[in-house]
Amino acid sequence: MPGRQHRIGSLGAEQPGSGQAIGRPYIAPSQPLPLHALSLPTWWIHLASVLEWVAAMVAIQTFGLRRLETGWRWLSLAMLPALVSAMAACTWHLFDNSADLQGLVVLQAGLTTLGNGTLAVAAWNLLRQQRAKASQQQP
Repeated sequence: MPGRQHRIGSLGAEQPGSGQAIGRPYIAPSQPLPLHALSLPTWWIHLASVLEWVAAMVAIQTFGLRRLETGWRWLSLAMLPALVSAMAACTWHLFDNSADLQGLVVLQAGLTTLGNGTLAVAAWNLLRQQRAKASQQQP
């Protein structure tokens, strides 16, 4: 909250919402934190999610190449807009959700919508290819 002063309390129970157990000191920052500051664990989740998405794209691409099925490659490619959307969100957070970068939020929303659509089309295409392959193998 703007203008709110932080100070050290003797017990965690004295600080509402501090999450500290009774008897442990609560040490608040001397300067008010920015409204949208992300904690280290939150940054870890953001970055780990982006890296996990890249790993999934590579795994799906590799799987498709080994099976010689192009539908998997298209599914991997369809994941790209969602990846760029996540990178836009991380960039916005990196600059403390600056109002000057509000365009990144719009870009992220658009890419998320586009990514959902491309993934749906790629999944439908993969299903169609799998059904065609199965019908060719039946006697």
